This record gives sequence, C-alpha cells and structure tokens, in this order.
Amino acid sequence: IIKDTRDFGLEQIALAMNHGRYSRDEARLVLVTALFDYEKYQRALTVLDSTTVPDKRPIMTELYLRGRLLFHFERWPEVEQIFRELLARLEAHRFPSIGYQVECHYRIAKALQMQGRVAEAVAMADAGLALSKKRSSKTELESDLGSYSDNLKALKRLRGELGK
Repeated sequence: IIKDTRDFGLEQIALAMNHGRYSRDEARLVLVTALFDYEKYQRALTVLDSTTVPDKRPIMTELYLRGRLLFHFERWPEVEQIFRELLARLEAHRFPSIGYQVECHYRIAKALQMQGRVAEAVAMADAGLALSKKRSSKTELESDLGSYSDNLKALKRLRGELGK
C-alpha cells in the first residue's frame, strides 16, 4: 500500500508560495491547480482570492483557474465574463489554441444557458462546434484539468439540450 502524501505536497507548495524567492507566482498557480485537481475547490478559490494582485491584469492561467472554480460554484455571470475575456485574448494571440477556444465557447454557452439567455447560448455553442472542425490534435497540447474530447462532448451535449 502506497501512502497518500498529497496533503504534504500541498503544504510544501504553499510553503514555496508564501516564502519562496524565485518561484512564488508559479507556486501559487501550481497550488491552485493541485487543489482543484484534489477537489478542494473552496480552498483553491481562497488561495486565488488572497493572492491576486489588485489592478494587475491577471495572466491567462490565473483567469482560467478562476473561471473553472467559479464554474464549479455556478457563479454564471462571472464565468461568462472570464471566459469571454479568455476567448478575446486567445483570438488576438499569435498562436491561438483552437481547443482552448472551443472550451471557452462551451463554458460561455453553459453560463448563458444557466442565465436564461438560450438564443445567445445556441449561437455560442454553434460557433464552438464550427471552430472545433479546425483543431488538429497533432499541434495542440491537452489541458491538465480536462481533455479536449471531454470539452467537445460537453459542448455537443449542451447543444443538444438547447434544441433548435
């Protein structure tokens, strides 16, 4: 039997985040990612909230983690806003990730659906499905918090729920 040392690992990452000299910011995002993966969602959001620098534009990884956590907590207006910002940044990026954009379309469409904005959700889902045809698995990495195929299945399922 292998001993579960995840909690010790989380403590070590938190130590690096709180007292490290060279890897504070990286440790913060690694800790939030690890807590998310460990399904300690509230603690992950607390770490993110307590370490976010006001008036500083967050990097995409920080926005993504916040969006995923808020999605979990069903805070739909905030989810919509965050994933719209991510989508805009991706579309303007020199190397826009199609898979990442498709996930943004899915999460925005779901947030719109949950806010009762069905026609907008349909349009967003359709745009994501159209975009998905352009993705090449040979040129894009998978996310560490979910696979592209899972996101695409969720988008297709959502589109089915939305009807015509």
